[in-house]
Amino acid sequence: MLNQRRVSSTNTDYFPFEKYSILILDDHQNSQMIMSDILRALGSRSIHRCSDIASALALLKAIRIDLLIADIALDGEDGLDLTRRLRASPGSRLARLPILIVSAFTTEAKVIEAGTIGV
Repeated sequence: MLNQRRVSSTNTDYFPFEKYSILILDDHQNSQMIMSDILRALGSRSIHRCSDIASALALLKAIRIDLLIADIALDGEDGLDLTRRLRASPGSRLARLPILIVSAFTTEAKVIEAGTIGV
């Protein structure tokens, strides 16, 4: 577990984490917990976690999420597939949702692909 010491506000002024709702999409519980701990240490109070695309889509439609952090390598569909789906909804707030793609292992081609689809 991360040290719960509050990070200096001068380090987080550019993104006031406490004001935003964040969704973590990762099929590994340990990765979800690590990212949640980091976000909490930065001041985030509204953190949601999902392990598959279907659950993430249901949550994204049900509540307002301000930032999606998605694994690039899920079983079946991955974070890039979800990004494509969201970006293909013109006029929807989800089409403009900020998305951060993460991975413990990926290829240069996947990184380039992520950039071309709006990550």
